[in-house]
Amino acid sequence: MNLSILLDTSVLVASFIENHVHHGPSLKFLERMRDKKEEGYVSCHGLAECYAALTAYPIKPSISPALAVDLIQKNIKAHFKTVALSSTDYLKAIWKVKRLNLRSGAIYDALIFQAGLKKKVQKLATWNFEHFKRLIENEKMEIVRPA
Repeated sequence: MNLSILLDTSVLVASFIENHVHHGPSLKFLERMRDKKEEGYVSCHGLAECYAALTAYPIKPSISPALAVDLIQKNIKAHFKTVALSSTDYLKAIWKVKRLNLRSGAIYDALIFQAGLKKKVQKLATWNFEHFKRLIENEKMEIVRPA
């Protein structure tokens, strides 16, 4: 069985932006996963975050909505399995951030984390390592940086 990995938005966005500090390792990581060396997952929430980040990224020329959708469709949706969350999953993420006394945008990381738990992935790949590390309670999922 292949290693199962959920990709955070930070890895997805960096793979598309050539001048991003993490572009090289992110692109290589995604290419390896697309070649089916690992089983790759993305959360549906992560797809929306990716669209938001790409269309707001401060580069010239900017990434248009049409280009962002094309990048997501051809490079993510076509190669990786998506994980949709139920209302129960959303509540689990909300309860987790409450238990951990986390505020604000931590809920968005918790939603991606919950997608990993739902699919029982072995690893969650992110450049926002500390954001996700703080969400681990007793779960077995490993938080990693792309390598």
